[in-house]
Amino acid sequence: MARRPRRPPPGRRAAAPKPPKYGRARALHEGRIWLGTLIGGAVATVLLLLAIRYVGGDGNTDGLRDWMFAAWRAVGIHGLIALSYFVRPKKDPAAGSAVPARHPEHVPDLLVRGPRKDEEQV
Repeated sequence: MARRPRRPPPGRRAAAPKPPKYGRARALHEGRIWLGTLIGGAVATVLLLLAIRYVGGDGNTDGLRDWMFAAWRAVGIHGLIALSYFVRPKKDPAAGSAVPARHPEHVPDLLVRGPRKDEEQV
């Protein structure tokens, strides 16, 4: 008999898949998340502009305009963070490094030189 996949209990949702951690996949994920932030900022701006229009010129709308500025500042900061994943993506540590590991005995130490003429080796 085939096993059926387990369902979450009623009233609970299944867990969302975890986002990728490294590379281009993570950068694309961050870009999609930022697009959601951009849409949220646009919706907030439209709603705040409608509220400013509703209040009219007689009311104090400085607070509403400040919230518009705060929304776009958050979109900008999130955009810079998302852009940083494209410019300098995190590398998977399991993939290894570009430089092969060597035994410390065979690594040249340029800061510490060998003994000089007047020094005695112990």
